[in-house]
Amino acid sequence: MGGSEHAVAHLLYARLWTKVLHDLGYLNFDEPFKKLINQGKITGDSRFVYRVRGKNQFVSVGIKDKYEVDELHVDISIVNGLELNTKAFQQWKPDFANAEFILEDGKYICGSAIEKMSKSYFNVVNPDQIIENYGADTLRMYEMFLGPLEQSKPWNTNGIDGVYKFLRRFWNLMHDQTGKLKVSDAEPTREELKVLHKTLKKVEQDIENFSIEKTVLVSEVVQKWTEGKTPKKVIVVIGKIVNVVL
Repeated sequence: MGGSEHAVAHLLYARLWTKVLHDLGYLNFDEPFKKLINQGKITGDSRFVYRVRGKNQFVSVGIKDKYEVDELHVDISIVNGLELNTKAFQQWKPDFANAEFILEDGKYICGSAIEKMSKSYFNVVNPDQIIENYGADTLRMYEMFLGPLEQSKPWNTNGIDGVYKFLRRFWNLMHDQTGKLKVSDAEPTREELKVLHKTLKKVEQDIENFSIEKTVLVSEVVQKWTEGKTPKKVIVVIGKIVNVVL
């Protein structure tokens, strides 16, 4: 597990010592892993400013072609959408304290690109603020919803509010306002048991295939069973599945 570069280093180290221990007779196998999975990278939305060559002057993206410029990454924390906070930029680094700006329509508009999330690109998103606003469960579920484990995907928090509301609804289905579990002792119907076991089988297959983004969707089954009625105890099984996945 891990990004490709990071994982390969661990793989080589583990294989080396496994083979050494095997050759010394301490192990009866010489390969430590059955499968290698490299999780995709979370890409970041970078922002750029354009410095007029040889000057401490920065030109907005829409008119940069009129000048000979050098493209520089800028910290996304001082950019609102695409608009640069010029005062914050001047305070960002000592070299830019006396920076001058050539604006378009009274604003400095940055360039943008989707790149690897990296401190050197100043496009790293701090998850602490998301956790403070929405909670760690929301962050984890949202990361799973981004897409297949092995594919790279862009970081975009536009949909995180929907994940938060979904988890709140999911919690409220089985708990009262004090947080106490509220479920019915009624026996599940044959149809409900059929759906439950079908769901459990699908979850098992998805986890084995590392298709975590599909596994979290099983919680939607709960909504179909509980519309307008108190959920039955069997529904708690689905809740436990979601808890384990998260």
